[in-house]
Amino acid sequence: MACHLPPSDVLKRLPSLRPYPPAGNPRHYQAVYAVTHIVYVRNDYGERRLSSRALPRVRAFLKASLGPALATQRRDGGWGDGADRYGRFHTIWAAIDGLRDHSWR
Repeated sequence: MACHLPPSDVLKRLPSLRPYPPAGNPRHYQAVYAVTHIVYVRNDYGERRLSSRALPRVRAFLKASLGPALATQRRDGGWGDGADRYGRFHTIWAAIDGLRDHSWR
């Protein structure tokens, strides 16, 4: 069953994720996944551009997580466990979504 929370409820849960776990911690991936989806909620899934000043802790955490993510990138360009088809698809889709051109409102 999908969880449909209003954006204000999602943002209320953000402090419960802190302190963000560092790279190497088993919970790091889940924290990155959670905060990227909070960004998606805030920008209406890519419809609006967020100010670089919005969500400064989230931005810093994601920026700090780029190096470790790139270090775990597979030779074929993807991420994730080779046996986990959804994980492979989702991580590549998210990377492409971050690189594509947008028509911000």
